[in-house]
Amino acid sequence: MYYKSIKILTVKRWIDVQDGDLTALRLISWLGTKKMDNKANEAILNNYISLFGLSESFEKIWKKKLELSRLRMKYLENFIDNRYLITDIEILEKELDDLISKQGEPSKMIDLIAELKNQGKDVKMTDTVYVVEKMIRINGK
Repeated sequence: MYYKSIKILTVKRWIDVQDGDLTALRLISWLGTKKMDNKANEAILNNYISLFGLSESFEKIWKKKLELSRLRMKYLENFIDNRYLITDIEILEKELDDLISKQGEPSKMIDLIAELKNQGKDVKMTDTVYVVEKMIRINGK
């Protein structure tokens, strides 16, 4: 028994999930397993993507990972100690780590909610992710 749609999942629970607490997706807190929690998280993320698409930051991370994979393949194909290539790989790894650490900041949704409230919008932590995300997009964020 899990939330399967962001149309009914509250912002409070969404933020908990983003903080790593997948049990927040359970409809009954004691009913579920880690494996089921992971499947529910995957279902919620797929639901989010089907409704709103991929975030800009996710696309940036994906492109960096692809670029890093290509450089590593190039390094393995040549199998020589190419210091320039190794340096490029190290730089990309650092850029990727930076992007991932920024992506993981759970306060982003909270900051956007605060900004909406400052604009006079009536936003609550009990509102659904879908409703708040729509507000955010309408307000150009």
